[in-house]
Amino acid sequence: MEEGGYTLNNLITSLLLFINNPEVRDTDYQIASCLLEHCYEIKNMTIQELAEKSYVSVSTINRFLKMYGFSRYSIFKSVFYQHVLSRYNQMRGRLSEWMSGQVECMLHTVLSEAAYRRVTDSVRQYGKAEILSQRI
Repeated sequence: MEEGGYTLNNLITSLLLFINNPEVRDTDYQIASCLLEHCYEIKNMTIQELAEKSYVSVSTINRFLKMYGFSRYSIFKSVFYQHVLSRYNQMRGRLSEWMSGQVECMLHTVLSEAAYRRVTDSVRQYGKAEILSQRI
């Protein structure tokens, strides 16, 4: 739980609900859309800049944040950015695992069994492998 007792997973879900509701395009939609669109920039963005990018007033941003239990923008942006960074690293790790599986499958298909073993042994031992050419 964060300040005000609201978890950031709930906040992210709420932001997504705002922007995925085609019938409502109010100030909450504008703020939610802006937060998600500029999630990597929030750390360095002032509340005035966020208000300008959202086309709302600073007091509207403050009311929006209070709705989620944040008393100050500085607390929100720090916590929000850390959450975004954490989620990014999780996705990057998952993608890396998926990509390594795809690369392994491709190498196994293209290389002979002996060449495949050499490559995988090199990766295990040195953390990398260099493949210059392969006769097929």
